[in-house]
Amino acid sequence: MGKVVYVLNPRDMRHYALGLGRRGKTDRVDAHMIRRFITTERGHLRPYQPASAIQRQLALLQRRRATVVKHRQALQKALRSVNRLEAPLFDTLAALDVLLKHIDQQLEGVLTLQPALASPSPAS
Repeated sequence: MGKVVYVLNPRDMRHYALGLGRRGKTDRVDAHMIRRFITTERGHLRPYQPASAIQRQLALLQRRRATVVKHRQALQKALRSVNRLEAPLFDTLAALDVLLKHIDQQLEGVLTLQPALASPSPAS
């Protein structure tokens, strides 16, 4: 619709309001304070841009990978000293490692579609 949108941190807005000496907390006071903040700080703010489909896919894969890593560590920690579970635990951890490799391959595949998101190559 041609509107510029800024996403502001509520905590930052509260500190800004306190810095201005504003103590009241009403919708009208908040609206005036936010308008004043955007007017004075516009040059330092970045307009909101929704994530692209590739960025959303990368974020999803990274969250899923983090979940697998977290649960792998929890299983390893919880069961490492339990008798007669070493072999099944080893098999489970190996299976989770395979899953992590598959997720990593998907991440690499997505990154090849968007080279600008890949980490820069080390200088030779």
